[in-house]
Order: sequence, then structure tokens, then C-alpha cells
Amino acid sequence: MAANTSIPHQTPDSSRNALVDLAIVIASFMVVGVGAWSAHLSAAGTLAVIGAFAAASWRLSVRGSSWRTIGVRRPDSWPKTVGWAVVLYGATALLVVGVVTPLSNALHWPAMDLSRFSALRGNALALAGWLVVAWTTAAFGEELLFRGFLTTQLLTLLGTGWAAIGAAVVIQSALFAIGHAYLGARGVVTAGCVGLVYGTAYVCNRRNLTPLILAHGLTDSLSLVAIYLGASRLGGG
Repeated sequence: MAANTSIPHQTPDSSRNALVDLAIVIASFMVVGVGAWSAHLSAAGTLAVIGAFAAASWRLSVRGSSWRTIGVRRPDSWPKTVGWAVVLYGATALLVVGVVTPLSNALHWPAMDLSRFSALRGNALALAGWLVVAWTTAAFGEELLFRGFLTTQLLTLLGTGWAAIGAAVVIQSALFAIGHAYLGARGVVTAGCVGLVYGTAYVCNRRNLTPLILAHGLTDSLSLVAIYLGASRLGGG
């Protein structure tokens, strides 16, 4: 990957603006998510992403910016982009197998809680619906929100040094992990690892979101197909 050349410039005003934007978007995610969960809506996570995405779009508009400025653009080479997506998928898979699974087993964590997907097993119509969600609010929405908007605002707030870049990647991955708490401890750690890999790729590849969207969609699609085929334990209640 090419070294990042487009980290936003930090000024006192831009730092204050970034802090405000971060607070608004994170609060939107939490308020919508908790509200939907309290109302016992099964799509609480999806609604939280939609709410935060709407808030982020508003804040970008207020700043005279757009999603294109944070990485939504046509790739220079589709074959190279697809190749990087496969590499990212492989990297996260190796991290899960080599780190998350041994750690989870050593700490005796239960299997990932996939109970919310119980209606998916053997149900082709449900699979089609979840695949739509996987490629829209999950792959597209979450990458724009966490890797794109949050990472960009964190870089504006923290600065352009390597320590600041590392902190931004870690913070967005932690927020991404917390957003997957419904999956249980294994799911949280897995999401955190995905956030670290994708966040690193984002800042090291000129903040290009397309490979991340493809890798995210591929990961979720294969996971959903595995549940549909009965190859994954559902766990949970």
C-alpha cells in the first residue's frame, strides 16, 4: 500500500470542529441504538448506523465537505482494489484464527452470540434480506462511518504524527468493537481486530474506502452463508 498523503491538516479551529462533529455523531449512534434496543427492535444496530450516518452527512455538509473527501471515490484500478480486498479479508481471517480464537478459548469465552440470525438458517429469503443489509448499512455504511468519518475527524483532532495516527486507528476500532457488543466477548474482540486492520489500511492507502467496503461485504456475506448452511453455531439464548 502506498503511504498516506492526505491526512487532514490540524488547526485550533479544525480541532474544535472535529471534536464537535465526533460528539454529535457518536451520540447519534448511541441514542438511536439504545432507543431501538429499548423498544426491542431487532434492527437496533442497523438503525444506529443509519442515524449516525445521517448525522455525519449533516456535519460534512455544514463544513462544506462531502463523503468523497474522506475516501468515497472511484478506484484507479479495479483489479488492484479487488486484490487488496481479498488481502484484507485474509489478514483479518488469520488474525481471528491466530489471536482471537486462542485467546477466547484460553479465557473460556462462550461461542459468538449469533442468536439474532436464528431465522436465517435454511431460509433463502432471509439470507437475501441479510445480504442486502450486509452490503448497505454494514459494508458501505459502517466503513464510511467508522473508517471514513470517525478516523478523519480523529486525525484532525489528534494531529498527523505517527502516535496520533495510531491513536486514531485504535479509538475507531474500539468504537467499532463496542458497536458489536450484541455478539458477545468473542464478537467484540473480532470486530476490534477487523477495525485495527481496516483502519491501518485506510490511513496507509490514501484513505481509500473502496477496498474496505469490498472486504467488509465479503466477510459478512460468507458469514451469513455459513449460518444459512448451518455451518456456524448460533449460540446465545
